[in-house]
Amino acid sequence: MPRYTYTDRMAGPVIDTAHGSLLSKQPGRPFPVHAGKVIFECDAATILEADAKLLEVTGRVAAKEASVCCAIF
Repeated sequence: MPRYTYTDRMAGPVIDTAHGSLLSKQPGRPFPVHAGKVIFECDAATILEADAKLLEVTGRVAAKEASVCCAIF
């Protein structure tokens, strides 16, 4: 069964700021970039089952939050 890992890309420490940094490839970027934070992991048969588990445990809907992404391992 695949392992699904959900990450919130707007969480975690800031790795690039609006004023530029050593990591910046776009120094004029108008928003901070975060490292991201894993918010949920589960084993599921399908992505729909994993999304349902995410909703049940965290109350978050991945399809409605642009900052939430999912990786399958």
